[in-house]
Amino acid sequence: MSYLLRFLVLSLYGSCALAHNTWLVPEPPTKSRNHWAVGLTTGHAFPAPEHSTRPGRVARAELITSTRTVPLVEMTPNGRTLPFRVIADDEPLNVAVVALWPLVIELESDAVDRYVRDELGGEASFTERYQTQGHWRERYTKNAKVLIRTSGARADAMATQPHGLSYELVPSIDPTLAQAGTAFEVCAFANNRRVTATQARVHIGLSEADGTTAMQPADQRGCVRVQPNGVDPYLLHSVLILPIEEFDADWESHFAALTVHRAVFSSSPLRSQP
Repeated sequence: MSYLLRFLVLSLYGSCALAHNTWLVPEPPTKSRNHWAVGLTTGHAFPAPEHSTRPGRVARAELITSTRTVPLVEMTPNGRTLPFRVIADDEPLNVAVVALWPLVIELESDAVDRYVRDELGGEASFTERYQTQGHWRERYTKNAKVLIRTSGARADAMATQPHGLSYELVPSIDPTLAQAGTAFEVCAFANNRRVTATQARVHIGLSEADGTTAMQPADQRGCVRVQPNGVDPYLLHSVLILPIEEFDADWESHFAALTVHRAVFSSSPLRSQP
């Protein structure tokens, strides 16, 4: 990476590019807007949206229903979110996915320490490799998914399936129907395949709307057991990071965020108006 390009990436993303989450926020119709939207936001204080993603960064944006997959239409950023207009039939459960193009960033020592501690479970092997190499250059990709239930009370298989992202979290039950306090498993998937302990050491975090956060190491199957207790929404998040040997990067990482809303927006079906 050239010095100029690295400077631009660091200037735009250096303070929040890695040790943060990027997630999707469902936005029902309002008095001033007669269509649904989902907003992509980045920040440290879930669920409050903080920073919008720049237009042009999006590699994939889709709404998946039980009958078809349709595009999410990118709209104008509003400073806190990059909104996407929803165009879909009325379905009980909708899954919106957004994947961003990869970027390369180089972290300073203090940022490496926070990143390893807060996002990577404090694994000593990461710090040891950084100390040996003397630099931390990472090519990272962001993947965000949200489950939105608009009607019905029957579990939908879409909630418990992967959706082809480079990295994503998949619950063992349909969490949009689970009561607060229900425990269930969440497993890591990369490109539709389970990430096991023999492939990578991953940690999965749970952030709730009241500010409560927790992170657990995945078991041999790439799964953890979570028990969300707070009010809607909550966020499941993880980072899959692998060492590489390339001229501009020492690590390749894929971030996954899954937003879950248990509330049913029955009065506002997910249908865009022309």
